[in-house]
Amino acid sequence: MKASSLGNLWKLPLVTLSLGWLVTMGAAKGAADRSPTSVSARGTSSLPVLFRLEDGTFDVVRDGVTVFSRATADALIVGPGEKPRRTVSFADAGQRSQDDTGAFVSRTGDAELRLRFGWFGEDRRRFTVRLSVLNRGDAPIVVLKAAPLVVAATNGGALRLGAQPRTHRILENGRFAMFDTAVQVEAGDAPRFALGGLFPIPLRGNSVANWNHLVSDLENPHRSLVAGFLTFERTVPTLGIGYDPAVSKDGAFTTYAAECVAVFHGKQLKPGQSFDSELLYVDPLPPDPLGALEDYATAVAAHQGVTPWPKRGPGHDVPNGWNSWSGGSGTGGYGQSIDAGLIRSNLAVFVREFQPFGGSWFQVDEGWQAAPRGDWRWKAKTFPDGGTRMAKEIADTGLRPGLWIAPLQASPHSPVATAHSNWLMPAEDGAVRSFAKDRETLDGSNPEVLAFLRDTFGGLRREGWRWVKVDFAYLDLLGKPQFDPTLTNVEAYRQAWRAIREALGPDIFLLGVGTMGTLAGFVDGMRLTLDNSPCWEEEKPNDLLGSSRGFKSTVRTGARRWYYQNRLWVNHDDLILFRSYPDKKHPPLSFEEARAFATWIGLGGGIVKLGDKLVDLAAHPEWIDVVRRLLPAWPEGARPTDVLTRDFPETYRLHVKAPAGEWDVVGLFNWGTNRDLTANPPAAMPDAARSYQVQCADDCLAYEFWSEAFLGRHTGSFSVTVEPHCAKVIALRKPTGVPQLLGTNRHLTQGANDLGPVTWDSGQKRLSGTLLGAVGSQTAPRQYHLAFYAPAGFTLRSASVDGVPAAATSQQGEVIRLTFALPPELQGKPVAFRLEFR
Repeated sequence: MKASSLGNLWKLPLVTLSLGWLVTMGAAKGAADRSPTSVSARGTSSLPVLFRLEDGTFDVVRDGVTVFSRATADALIVGPGEKPRRTVSFADAGQRSQDDTGAFVSRTGDAELRLRFGWFGEDRRRFTVRLSVLNRGDAPIVVLKAAPLVVAATNGGALRLGAQPRTHRILENGRFAMFDTAVQVEAGDAPRFALGGLFPIPLRGNSVANWNHLVSDLENPHRSLVAGFLTFERTVPTLGIGYDPAVSKDGAFTTYAAECVAVFHGKQLKPGQSFDSELLYVDPLPPDPLGALEDYATAVAAHQGVTPWPKRGPGHDVPNGWNSWSGGSGTGGYGQSIDAGLIRSNLAVFVREFQPFGGSWFQVDEGWQAAPRGDWRWKAKTFPDGGTRMAKEIADTGLRPGLWIAPLQASPHSPVATAHSNWLMPAEDGAVRSFAKDRETLDGSNPEVLAFLRDTFGGLRREGWRWVKVDFAYLDLLGKPQFDPTLTNVEAYRQAWRAIREALGPDIFLLGVGTMGTLAGFVDGMRLTLDNSPCWEEEKPNDLLGSSRGFKSTVRTGARRWYYQNRLWVNHDDLILFRSYPDKKHPPLSFEEARAFATWIGLGGGIVKLGDKLVDLAAHPEWIDVVRRLLPAWPEGARPTDVLTRDFPETYRLHVKAPAGEWDVVGLFNWGTNRDLTANPPAAMPDAARSYQVQCADDCLAYEFWSEAFLGRHTGSFSVTVEPHCAKVIALRKPTGVPQLLGTNRHLTQGANDLGPVTWDSGQKRLSGTLLGAVGSQTAPRQYHLAFYAPAGFTLRSASVDGVPAAATSQQGEVIRLTFALPPELQGKPVAFRLEFR
């Protein structure tokens, strides 16, 4: 994996026509593609951009619809001597031209702007655009932000999607640059976020999303827009959109701004130097809005040169396991109160209860280090044998050892802070940093800091750690680089992460926490949410400042970022928890609530990590059973089909293609109180049973996982009721006309990870298959339940399982059930089963 350079996607040839300047981005193929007839020859697959040199604006047209009209590009700069900020725009009076590379150029005073368009992908449905700012003056200037696509109704601009903004929903990805865990769905006519004005560099729009967003009309989903950035090299990019009914004449959005903010102090340009915005990716009017978001994540990975961890071949399974932090001591976990003996005792339980089911990772979290932060030697009193011994003990069990570290922080009195004060950088904004006043941050622009990071992470590799969780690094974005003040915060931050990645090498799993875009190209896994707690819901579930950490808050944030999974990285939605809070302020968790959340984690395809004390599990074999059924993780994540219409998404769909065949898995989650986002303003939904419509593409057999109930054969849609705080998982298989598998109780996907090929021999009238044996323990015995469908005309004659003297069978109507337990010697081995019919 690598973080690529800027790439050449925007350097593709441009085609001009007599009507203004018409750009049909893409690689031209011969004279025919350069002719004035090229647009009509491409038909509806062409996406032209009409650029007007006379006023510096452009239109974007898709399928005959002018999506963006009179858009422009601009930059916010500060001139010599810290003069007031000023905006320079293509729409300003000045010299405009198109150069021989195809870029559009505008020069006004000391600033020159260059705008370049390009296609992305062979389908030519999506385009890219980048703005460059060049200092043509005689004195330095500072670029605070560069915006490659701007619409303002006050200048005649508009963004036209559906008929009226109030029916649109905007799926953000963090907001206003500062709130990266506040992933909201806003109505198109929503007022500006009340805290939006706190950001020191002004951002345009009522809804301002970090990194990317989806804007979709609920009444006509085709009238949607997906936009986001493919690079995150030097700025925090945002996408702002707004609607002012007093200004809009035809229901169009009145503001749109794709802005790249050089937090917090801008980028200084000496005379002759230039500054590039990040590369903006735009997909107007996609046929499938949610699929277009998934395409966006794939596009980022392609541009960054990333192959997601699960797609790198054998041995790259999705991480799963245990985390010694276990939710923190305040929630009933260990927190920092760990030692070698505690790790060993929990390790023994994990090896016994979960490793046979695919558990393969085990992490030591905070508390191992000598100083609170900054001294990354092992604490001699609690880990007397050090990190090499600890990693080896974990690895000797066959598990992959993991370690927590916060390498860009140092406590004020740590050896790093006291001996290397020149490595530290002050907070750019003391008010923002007040919550972290006991922590110093390291300067990623300093070569000595980079050498320290390489040495630290090279040491972890040599000790034998095979996955590393890097925490609290994002606080570096609040400081100002000192060694090289010409770098932006993001440039210095990414230098530090590049040093970490290079020191670890490509074969060690690197997990990041916080600030999505800035870590693209470096991390293998990404925490999408805040830490969660053993709590269903808090008193303030809509708090955007970080105090809401119950299951439902985790679901809302994580579900709205589903599209990254196995496209750019492995998603991590924090811990699975079954216990209740030790205090009385939080209502105790029910088993059904804990199982519903664990089910949601399992269907997401990301990291499965248990947060309870493993040594306490002997009293709860039912907890052990739930976690086993998620292991190993199936890397493809389910899509939340109602992500735009429910505050806490309730319906999920996953298509499985595995050795056992192809089928769909539907997850239904009743989160209790919810909000219906189809209403504007959103309508409250009560804590009550709900019915859901499950769609069958044609004809299907439905089987529910947790209840092991056959829900019948259906054509079209059918209704399923789910009680409050519960979940159901339904496998939908196409009838074959002969006996076939319905489902199993081994894995949540009902066959993706637990079964080999299942085949029908028409001559022998035999259904046969294989499974990978997983044997239970004395604490939590394991019994297999397999269900099969036998159409009318097929009667079971016998059933057998290799290594099992007498498997139990039963038949009720068209459903046959096969029940058995495997002997210990079949652990981890393929086991054949067969059903004979007459």
